[in-house]
Amino acid sequence: MKTWKLITITSFFFIFIVLISSFADVSLFYQGKIYVETTKSPIIVNSGKIQECNFLVSSWTANYTGFNGVLVPLTLYMSTFNGYIYVTHALEPLMNFTFTTGELSLYSSSPSITNATLRIGNETEPIYKTTGTFSLTSENYFAYLNLTFKSPIFNPIKLYGDYNHSYNGVTYAYNFMENIQPLTGNVMNALNGYSNFYVPHIYQGVISEYSLNEWPSYYYLSNSYTTYPGSYWTFASQIVNPVLCLVPYGPDEAGIMLWNERYQANKPVTMTAIGVYALSSSSKVADGYEFYLFINPKGWSISPIYNYSVPYALSIPGTNTQYSNIQGEIILPSSSKPYLEVQWDPIWQTGSSGGEGGQWNIWIVKPNGKVKVVANGYGQGVLETGSGLNPYDFILLCVTYNPLNNTVSGIAYDLNTGVYSTFSISLNGYFNPQPSGTYVFGIAGNTGGDNANWGLLYLNYTN
Repeated sequence: MKTWKLITITSFFFIFIVLISSFADVSLFYQGKIYVETTKSPIIVNSGKIQECNFLVSSWTANYTGFNGVLVPLTLYMSTFNGYIYVTHALEPLMNFTFTTGELSLYSSSPSITNATLRIGNETEPIYKTTGTFSLTSENYFAYLNLTFKSPIFNPIKLYGDYNHSYNGVTYAYNFMENIQPLTGNVMNALNGYSNFYVPHIYQGVISEYSLNEWPSYYYLSNSYTTYPGSYWTFASQIVNPVLCLVPYGPDEAGIMLWNERYQANKPVTMTAIGVYALSSSSKVADGYEFYLFINPKGWSISPIYNYSVPYALSIPGTNTQYSNIQGEIILPSSSKPYLEVQWDPIWQTGSSGGEGGQWNIWIVKPNGKVKVVANGYGQGVLETGSGLNPYDFILLCVTYNPLNNTVSGIAYDLNTGVYSTFSISLNGYFNPQPSGTYVFGIAGNTGGDNANWGLLYLNYTN
């Protein structure tokens, strides 16, 4: 944290009286000494970020006039009544900082903002359109931001503000600048008015061991309300977006999207997705999402001729190809070398307890289609039906493989409620770091006896 300059002025006064003729003129001469000393700022700011995602949500930097921030609105969604809303949550606060009593005065230069509130500690105040004043004792705080815009963010929006803070008899004046960047994905983005795929990709669908070409299927804005297997969005959800339906609600189904990525060895790789579901024919939703890393295609490629024609093995509950008590029906694309498959299944620990106390299955898929289990039901935290997981909620999913320590980690985080499930595990003895090259990566949704229409709104790859 950079320090700030406090100016201390010590003045010595000398008075000279000069008499000229019959007039008395008084001349005052001042001699002053100025001492400049450095004092530590009473505000210490850290960025909010989601560690398991390896995805920086907000960044703050300090200079001698104030703070500059860059925000990427992951949680921006459309309300049919109010506009486009961006809310920060526990794992992605606007910032955290340490200070004492002060006043926060923020205003906006952008006419697109219609409403804004800031929560610090237990206080929530309107900001930007009016002045928000917070009286706080000396401790650490998190700041949470709620912004409403008239339209989607396609271009950066800059919001400016001032913060005046009195501390030990000295008033500090800081400037704030928030640079809100559009959320961009390099694989897929159907959020905030976008409807884009950025890479060639293919699909494969399965129902009860049989291949089919009905899903995955992309529902454009015009039909995301009513297209089979039912509406993704309702007026109750206050959300309108196109959506990639990975799998409809119903038993024993799976659907996968596959694409190529260039991988550079010895660098972490992260897949970041935002998912959603709306409907289920069961009381508990299952079986969530799967992430596939480092597939070497055998007998197929990312080409239109293999769309819905990918050779694969299946892991089917109730058969000798079942590898976890909780899993659903899982597609295992054919590969000439072992690859990594990670599943988040929300019915772990709610529909069935056991495993290792978490909600994540981590498998290594062999070239013969068999699976070597690293762990089942692994991790910490439970994101489940009725406890933080609801229809229409945006679910942030991140899986990161770090070749430097040969670990894989991940998070499933409900952006509407702030409830999450995480894991981190070593792959030593199961999987080796991969060389540089082009690999196929994938994301899937699946069901078993319990189900939901798992959809995809956003997908990004970083390496």
